[in-house]
Amino acid sequence: HTVTLGYLDAGGQAATLEWSFTTFAYKGPTKDKVGNYPGLVAGSAVFTADAGGHTGKAGDTAINLTLKGGPVVTFSSAFTAAVNAATANDELTVSFWQKKLDIADSSAFTINSPSSGSGRGFHAHVPWSNQNIYFDTVGCCDGTTQRISAGIDTFPSYTGDAGFWTNEWHHFVFTKKGSAKNIWIDGQQFLTGDSTTPLPTDVDAFYMGSGGFGAELSHAIIDDFSVYGKELSGADALALFQGTVPTALPAAKGLLGYWDYNDAGAVTVPTLGISGSIITYTGVLQSSTTLNLSLIHISEPHETKANLVCRLLLEKK
Repeated sequence: HTVTLGYLDAGGQAATLEWSFTTFAYKGPTKDKVGNYPGLVAGSAVFTADAGGHTGKAGDTAINLTLKGGPVVTFSSAFTAAVNAATANDELTVSFWQKKLDIADSSAFTINSPSSGSGRGFHAHVPWSNQNIYFDTVGCCDGTTQRISAGIDTFPSYTGDAGFWTNEWHHFVFTKKGSAKNIWIDGQQFLTGDSTTPLPTDVDAFYMGSGGFGAELSHAIIDDFSVYGKELSGADALALFQGTVPTALPAAKGLLGYWDYNDAGAVTVPTLGISGSIITYTGVLQSSTTLNLSLIHISEPHETKANLVCRLLLEKK
């Protein structure tokens, strides 16, 4: 989309400013099980067919990020506020299931923090193209203050080939409490270490399947992403791997968000149509009392039908 803004410069002369931006096709949100936080299905990502989730059972669907990539992302202010309340205590856990489509440079998830380098408030490569798993917090990539990492060949259950990633589902848990960090794979401890920098408290987004919008897109099928305000234990990681759903863990674990991606059939795409003077719309209109529309102006003689629709909707606020 291209936007052109007409205005008077400091000398009172007519001037214009033009910029462009790209959006992804709207595919509807997938809701979490804690606060109905919307996870926007972005890029090329799609829901799997029924039984495409990690259990393989009817009713269990997952998100196929595809070989082109495209994360599930939430900007929910209620969710990020809960995360920031947890990170203020320097404690957090992320858990998820994954089955890779290929082994390439990519990020499995990013809890975005504008103050952290590359936005990596709480972030992981699972794996990078060298088959190393990297767990970064508050930026990258200092081995004392920010990062712990190890090659998958140090994991006892590693099969010795890329099929470990692409032929089977695996469960991952990443925890931090104070400086102590842990990574669990399939209920087994893969790595423990320390990163001394406390977690950030300006989290504003959660990307499931990328390092940010359009960055380091993961090529994988993902399922059951969950976030906790507390450090999960090894027993918790094993329970999740063995089939306990995140909502069944004790409340003291501080479940903040849980996307099971089982609501594919509930996603509807809104439509907007024009026929003569009739505008039709299906969906739920959203409103805001804080949006500043005072600078919006559309020249009436050159107004297109699309602009007319936008203006009418904006004037209704």
